[in-house]
Amino acid sequence: RECSARNKVIQTKTAEELAAMVGNDLWLLTQELDKLTAYEEGPEITPKAMQKLITPNLTISIFQLTDAIGQKKLQNSMKILQRLTTQNEDLFMVFHMIVRQFRLLLHISELLKHGEKAQNIANTLKEKPFTVMNTMKQCKAFTIQELQAIITVLLEIDVRIKTGKLKTTIGDHRELQCALEQLIIATCLQDMASSGLTAQLP
Repeated sequence: RECSARNKVIQTKTAEELAAMVGNDLWLLTQELDKLTAYEEGPEITPKAMQKLITPNLTISIFQLTDAIGQKKLQNSMKILQRLTTQNEDLFMVFHMIVRQFRLLLHISELLKHGEKAQNIANTLKEKPFTVMNTMKQCKAFTIQELQAIITVLLEIDVRIKTGKLKTTIGDHRELQCALEQLIIATCLQDMASSGLTAQLP
């Protein structure tokens, strides 16, 4: 409907990709459609234009990152992390949202193991059903042991930040970025849960 009002068309798959990039923010969706309409000379809004013009919001980017890690897509995972570090996002915020998402994955995986349904999980964790449903799909890519191993490393990083062993300053989060990159590499290339591997932190 929004596209029709702008005399543009958009394929269903492309519309789904656009929705995934902007989330549930209708105001942001309107702004991005205005941007795409002004850019596109032809009648159709294309995926190529979206990739060029639209930066996914932080929540969506974190979800995409954990999804890529779960699928062991190293190059894509590193690309998403790099995008987050170059689009003026607070890397501490990024780190804590990564921790939150993996904790959510672990909680949901454990509840699914005990036979809980999506609505009950949403009620128990006080999360939106939409969030739970999407995270349940991600759970299939991880074992509980693997999630526990990842969270252990993330907590190690957190302790190192708080004790000053991992040095970060305003405008210089290179060591934190390096630690996250090492965790991504370890997870994508090795079976952390069975090998007992933890990322070698700075």
